[in-house]
Amino acid sequence: MSPQGTPGDRRNCSICHVNGSEQNLPAGKNQVTDPQGPINPIQAISSACTGCHTDLPTASHTLANTTSLGEACQTCHSTGAAFAVGEVHAQY
Repeated sequence: MSPQGTPGDRRNCSICHVNGSEQNLPAGKNQVTDPQGPINPIQAISSACTGCHTDLPTASHTLANTTSLGEACQTCHSTGAAFAVGEVHAQY
């Protein structure tokens, strides 16, 4: 992390993630307490994203795609999807 709290080289997932934790998580993970974020507690996949994407439009997007049934992140952000994490955060 930089002194400003940004991850720096966003193509290098290991700056924030270890052991492949950048992959979309399976449903049913415990919620995460985020005292600095606008959504608290927050579901696990959303927490992984909002750790770096801290603006209010992203928080709104997160809330709009999270229901009592779970998170819909994988619809657009899983491997092969239009906005796949692996494509948007292209690695070396």
